[in-house]
This record gives sequence, C-alpha cells and structure tokens, in this order.
Amino acid sequence: MVVEFLESDLSQMQKDAEKQNARNDHINSEKIPKFFLVGKEWEYRGEGNGSIVLSLPKDKIIIRITKVGDNEQMSFRDSIEVKNMIPNPAYPIGTLKETMERLVFSENVIGKLLEGSLVKKGTIYHMEPSEIQKLSAILDPIRPGNRLHKRLNPRGLVTGYPDCTLLQGASSISLYPTYCVEIKPKQGFKSTPNHKRCPFCLNQFLKAKNGKIARRSSYCPLDLFSGSYQRMFRAAKELIRTPQNNLRIFKNGNLALSEENSVEAIPVLNEWLGKKDKVDNGHPHSADDMHSRSFSNFAHLLIQALLSPLPKKSQPTSRAEHYCDRPMNGFASSLQFPDICNGSLEQTRTSSIFDPCDTRMDILPEGSLLDSLLKTQKLGEVPACSLYKAYDKLAEDTEKDVDLLDRLRWSSGAYEDIDWLLNDENEDDFEAALKIIQKYRILATTRDCSIMIIFDRVHSSDGIEDLVVQDLEDRLYRCQISVVDLDPKPITCVLKHRRRERSMTEAYSQAVENGEENPQNSPCVFY
Repeated sequence: MVVEFLESDLSQMQKDAEKQNARNDHINSEKIPKFFLVGKEWEYRGEGNGSIVLSLPKDKIIIRITKVGDNEQMSFRDSIEVKNMIPNPAYPIGTLKETMERLVFSENVIGKLLEGSLVKKGTIYHMEPSEIQKLSAILDPIRPGNRLHKRLNPRGLVTGYPDCTLLQGASSISLYPTYCVEIKPKQGFKSTPNHKRCPFCLNQFLKAKNGKIARRSSYCPLDLFSGSYQRMFRAAKELIRTPQNNLRIFKNGNLALSEENSVEAIPVLNEWLGKKDKVDNGHPHSADDMHSRSFSNFAHLLIQALLSPLPKKSQPTSRAEHYCDRPMNGFASSLQFPDICNGSLEQTRTSSIFDPCDTRMDILPEGSLLDSLLKTQKLGEVPACSLYKAYDKLAEDTEKDVDLLDRLRWSSGAYEDIDWLLNDENEDDFEAALKIIQKYRILATTRDCSIMIIFDRVHSSDGIEDLVVQDLEDRLYRCQISVVDLDPKPITCVLKHRRRERSMTEAYSQAVENGEENPQNSPCVFY
C-alpha cells in the first residue's frame, strides 16, 4: 500500500521552519545581486504551473519568478517528509535553499545527463517585495484566467537565464529574422506495455473529458522519437495543427505562433520558409503548393535539428547511455533523409494510416538531442509495482532515521558524482529504493521539459561552430539548441501520477465505449 503524506501533522513545524527560512533569506539576500525592473524594457513571456517568465530583450535574458497559491505560503516545493513528516521540513517555495535546489538539479543532474551546453546556467537575484507587488498589479490583467489562482511569490528571489529564443554569443548579429521553435516533446516511450496508448495520448482523453481542450491532438511523442522520417514528419504536422502547449514559434524573440495567440500557421511559415522563387518555369506557384512547401521546410528543418549529432562543443555524450537497456548506437556521421523533393513527400502525404502509439523505433543517431533525451527519460522506466514499493520503503526508513532525508535533496552533495545514481552495484534496500525514486523524478522532469531550437539563416557554414542545417530550397541555418523547464518534481509526483493514470485510463475506456477513440479533426491543410 502506498503511504499518503499527512500534511496536517506538520502545521506547527511548518510555521517554525517558515520563520527560520525567512530569517535565513533576509540574511542571505544581502549577499545576492539585486535585480530591478525599473528602467528596463521587459515583456510577459508566459507562465506554467510553478513560475512566471519575463523576457528582457535588450539584455537577452529571461527572469523566472515563482508562484504560490493563497494556501501555499507554508507548502512544500519538494515534500521529502514522508508518512508522519519527521521534523526536517522541506524548503518552502521561493526560499534560498529551494531556489538552489532547482538550480543544482537542472545544472548538476540533468546537465550532466544531457551534458554539453544544452542546459543553460542560471543566476539567483533578489527583487524587493515592493517591486514584486507592483509587478503583480501590472501582470494580473494580462495573465490567463486559469492561472490567476496563484500569485507571484513575495519573497523576491528570482532566477535569470539566457533567453533561448534569441541568438547568444559574440556572433549573435543576424542578417535575417531569427526564428525559434519551442516544442514540449513529452515522454518518448510507452511506460505501461498493456496500455494501447502512451501517457501523452491517454492524457488527451482526460483533458477532453474535463473540458480543458477543445479537441484532442493527434500528435504522438512516439512518432517524434521514432527516428522514422515519415512518422516524425507526421508529428510535426500534428504539432502545427493543434499546438496546445506543445509548440510555440518565436520571431526575433517575440511570440509568433501558439495555441493562445490564435494566429494561423500558414502566414507565419510562408514568411519564414516560403519558396524563394514565386514562379516555376514561368508559372506562379499555387497557394496550396506554397503552403505545403513552407510546412515541408519546417518539418525538414525540425527533424534535422533533432536527429543531427550536435557539434562537439555541446555534444551530449549522455551519461545515461551506458545505463539504458535499449541499444541506441545511432547512425553514421551523416544523416540520410528521404528526397522529399522527388516523390517522398507525396509518399508521406498519402501514408495516412499509422498505428496509434506505435512502439516500433529506428535507431536514433548517437549524439543527437533526441537520443540523449530519450536515454535520460528511460532511466526512470520501472514497473509501477516497483515504484510504489520503493516509495513505501523511503517512507518507512526516513521515519526511523531523520538523517536519511538529506539523501533525497539534489543539493545535498550526494549527486555531485552522477555515476552513483546510475550504478546499481553494492546497494542496500534503502539505496535501491532511493535510486528508483530519484530516477523516476528525472523522468517526470524531462518528459515535461521544453526544447528550444533557434534557426538563423546564414549564407555559408564557414567558421560556424553551431549545428548547420539546410532546407528544401538549399538555404542554410545555424542552430542553437537548449533544453529548459527543468525544475525538479516533488516526490509526491509518484502519487499524483498514479491517480492521474487511473483517471486517464478511465477517460480512454469511456471514449472507446462511446466510439470516440479516433479524433474527429478536420483534414490538415497541408495534406
């Protein structure tokens, strides 16, 4: 039986911890660089469940400010106290220790698993509470209504990162508009073999049932991670057709396409990737041909960026590779794509029959982003019964020995050598359970991460260290690739995901009974 967390047992302990953290933060905030928005040009970029993001275009950085609900001032970002909540409280949201926990996890854990420069380093700043209050008053009228149940954390600790929608580095001046594609690829494998659908597709049925989406997406992460050009092409098509929160496109750092801004994809893609010649043998191209070509360019560039081995300066020779049970030794030095200029595109268009959540996969190219990300995700692949058993083991052992709680903190120092987490040799029962839970938390984070790919058009690849890709019109683009949204998930995500899986399965079964398994979406304009 899975042990539930009993937060009611901690009210006084939380209050005491809150006071101590407030004192510590007051002392430490004097040593943290101050950050002021006054006099700076900034824009509201968006927000997730845990934080609001502001962009500062001139500084080429973003600022992330944590959010709290009215009942979360004493809540736990990482509920590492289990069962009876032994007196060693987790860090309340927005404290210095909690902020450090997020940075250490993203940079020292995920950064080492993906390696290279895919994970950008963050900096902690302190904003005055009065400025946070003023900022809240400015933002509330423009924030989505479904996000207003949480507000900016008044503690004032924020984190700054490079703006991954804008070119970084000395050679960041471009002759053309710079476009950035943000995708949330989600989980690239089916975690429960007896399910007909992958977690993302199952969750679409639950979201539709609860009225959170207008229509289900036909995008499937298993297509994107398949390594098959045709299936990846299909995944790109479905992302364009129903972006939801899985696709956004930026132009020069400004949002150009998303589910929220209600902008049609065709004009955006035509402006960016339309044919360089408006006529062919003296005859103007039809609108449908232009649209199809623009989308094909988009899909082709995206697939190249995801499958190409990254340059050595950022190549993710993943630490996870040696601990993944599925061989993924990759392609040779160059990728071989179908010649979609000479018929393969038509074949892709007409190949409209795909198995839902098809688990068949080609070998992903070694050193590619998708290869590295999938290996990292699969570290957390474990049977549900083993996961819940490990969860109970931690609950029992940490109740007996409070000091064991430190092993659950990413900032405890135990994870400076990531090989300890990946090596299963010479481990006792507690250590085995700990590794299962921590690797599952890695999976939970990386299946919710975002991939940011900047495409900057260049005339030549000479002297460019970044990855360079080519579209169907023989135009060259240098790419800068980052992985973001890497906050650690709380240990309570084990129980949350268990409850959600039950709800997803029920929603899917109900849809099948009602004959609603296949999405009734209108045909895509590109097909």
